[in-house]
Amino acid sequence: MAEGIERESIKEQIRFLYISKASAAEVITQLTIGVKIGYLESNSGVQLIRETESIIMMTAALIRTKKRLLT
Repeated sequence: MAEGIERESIKEQIRFLYISKASAAEVITQLTIGVKIGYLESNSGVQLIRETESIIMMTAALIRTKKRLLT
């Protein structure tokens, strides 16, 4: 995400934000697997998933804000 924000154009910034959002979704997948195989405690895993979902929502809001700047 930091690399994307340093890009010159808003379009490039948005593209990197989408990549960041997808990476966070991948983290949720890995956390879910970790809980299912017993690598993570259920409570800890669920909390981390919730925090990651919150990050995804914040990133989506930032994408919407950046898109408004294009119009």
